[in-house]
Amino acid sequence: MQPGPATPAAVATPTAPGRNDELVPNLNNYVRAKLSKSEVLTFADCARALAVALNAADGSGREVMSKVMVRLTLFGSMPPSILPMLVSVRLKVDLPKTADRKLLRVVNYLVQLAAGEGSAGTVVPFSTLSGQVLPATATDTFEYNALDTLWVDAKSESATHYQRSAAFRTLAALSRSSLSSDPDDLTLVSHLMAAVATTLDRCEAARRRKVPFGIGGNKKTWDADRRQALERVAAQRAALSASRVGLPGFVQSSKIAPRAFGAVNSPDSTCARHALAVAALAARDMPGMYVEQLGQLVANTLEIYHKTGSLGGAEKAAAMAAAAAEGMPAPLRPTKELYQEKSLNLADAWGRVYLARGCGAVVHARVGNSGPFWEMLVLLACCDKSTIVALEAIKALAGAQHAIVP
Repeated sequence: MQPGPATPAAVATPTAPGRNDELVPNLNNYVRAKLSKSEVLTFADCARALAVALNAADGSGREVMSKVMVRLTLFGSMPPSILPMLVSVRLKVDLPKTADRKLLRVVNYLVQLAAGEGSAGTVVPFSTLSGQVLPATATDTFEYNALDTLWVDAKSESATHYQRSAAFRTLAALSRSSLSSDPDDLTLVSHLMAAVATTLDRCEAARRRKVPFGIGGNKKTWDADRRQALERVAAQRAALSASRVGLPGFVQSSKIAPRAFGAVNSPDSTCARHALAVAALAARDMPGMYVEQLGQLVANTLEIYHKTGSLGGAEKAAAMAAAAAEGMPAPLRPTKELYQEKSLNLADAWGRVYLARGCGAVVHARVGNSGPFWEMLVLLACCDKSTIVALEAIKALAGAQHAIVP
């Protein structure tokens, strides 16, 4: 195989000090037991078959390529040496085809696995706490500028949702890996910070341009607004998730948290959870900003709770308000979206955990009007159905500090 200039093959660097040669992935006992006795599946066999399929000039290797990519997902880790071939496969994918989109998801997963060090949730066959020499990672093996093609879509405004999400995941994996390889080199961290900040700023600008729900317009414009809102929320979720994986805590607190406040009322509960997690760091380091940005939203959320008995009662509150305003014109009837924009999205239990941490930080900092935050803490401690949320709120009431990630 002769990789082109877009692949990170030609500029490999010597392994960093303290790093061992890369590990060859093996199947775990469960997967091996599920294979037929006559079937022998090794990583080397898969790599050779993939190389042959890529070099097939008549296009006959397409089916083989798809089968090999699926088989590679059976391994628990990927060595960085496989990255050039994975990038070549990705360059051959035809996005409009449904079958190719499925293949692209598999390729992006394997790229992320090979680019990272496995400590962000992926099980690897070694312990980072054992003191043993760790295997080489992608940031040890390749020059940074050769890895740009793996995450170029993170900053692209024209990229599709799955392209942007995959790029953010890969860049976050590379950034996290670089912090382990060389904590003093923040090159990839700065790239990730810039991509996250740009995406969040772009989403906030789009949100401010949006016409309020239920006022004017027709079904066609409403459908267009809804599509744009879904794309905006998906971009926010990908950016915030990547920042939590790949950025140090002090960078999240100082650079990302001020931009995360705009997503705490996102209609997507996962996006809101990520935003509340990053905002909790700002509550610890900049409690005044936290009070200023979230004070009214917390008060509105408490008001909705008192009306509906639910912290996620935006839909019920809208129905109650609509029933009480039967004489109003239809376009002006209160909607779920209108209530959602004016309150926090607390449908996710972990989102409420991060809210409790933030409320505890500002209550004990004694900054500004902390009354709503104290009331919210008491509510979470006494009335929340989730045990983990109630315990976190009790800890916050007592002034306990949550774990600080450097």
